Amino acid sequence: MVPATLSQRLWHWGQLAISLGLMVWIILQVDPAVMIQFYPKVSPVAWLLIVLAALGNITVQFWRWRLLIREYSTDFHPGDILPSFLAGFTFRLILPGGHAEITKIFLLPGRKRGKIVAFGLERFFQTFIKLMLIAGALGMLFPAHRLLAGMVAAGMLIVYFLTPVLPFWKKIEEKPTNGQWTFLVNLGYSLLMFMFMGIQYYLIFWKLYPVRWDFTLATVAFLWGSGLVPITISGMGVREWMASYLFPLQGIPAGEGVAAALVIFFLNSILPALVGIYFIHRHRHHLKDIPPTLRQSGHQIKHWLRSRK
Repeated sequence: MVPATLSQRLWHWGQLAISLGLMVWIILQVDPAVMIQFYPKVSPVAWLLIVLAALGNITVQFWRWRLLIREYSTDFHPGDILPSFLAGFTFRLILPGGHAEITKIFLLPGRKRGKIVAFGLERFFQTFIKLMLIAGALGMLFPAHRLLAGMVAAGMLIVYFLTPVLPFWKKIEEKPTNGQWTFLVNLGYSLLMFMFMGIQYYLIFWKLYPVRWDFTLATVAFLWGSGLVPITISGMGVREWMASYLFPLQGIPAGEGVAAALVIFFLNSILPALVGIYFIHRHRHHLKDIPPTLRQSGHQIKHWLRSRK
């Protein structure tokens, strides 16, 4: 049997190969010259506003992570939350495994159970809300099925409150919390992040094409949700493929749609990941005990689940 670490590395390299392969294929399908010539077309004012919107998106993501840590962990130092948050972008891109981002909790010294719960809920809320937005976006892209898409999105929200997801997490939390309030605040944060992403795409095409705000948001729902595809790294390749298909529906050349997706991904994911490298290096001493800490936390969670049945 292949050792776990080797199999994880093979899976990671496989994800990277698929992502890069898709991206190269898309770039070859469109005109690379169109992509290169697109960036100077965007005005300096638009670039400034796009960078500010990207900063707004990253800030709201930080607020969400800080909220979850404060709500679910009893043993942390506030000054460690930002380094942990930024390191998460780096781990998401460079470490094997689709859930490598969990490594960011080890930049938060102290007991880990509450931090694991916080990370698990962050992933759950993120996935659930992105799927809900995609369901709603289908109604904008296919008006004939708008009612059905709206019902699916609303149904997902209703089903959430009827499922045992929150009771499960409450079994292993470190302190009593108001799970429904946390979900609603996370929903608000996620919608704000979604708006910031939409603003970036709208601004980049604003004075070049007659783009529609509602259609742009529908497109962004799919681009933002591309990271949910498990066979790629952070949706690379899938995002660009969707951009090459969806933006031409608004009269935007496929090459320019791909160029926009690449630069916005760079601003919102690659740049914070580069900053995260600094914090990983600075706090690398906290990462030495990752395997035993994970095992210990796993045993604690199993014990808590058994004791609360």
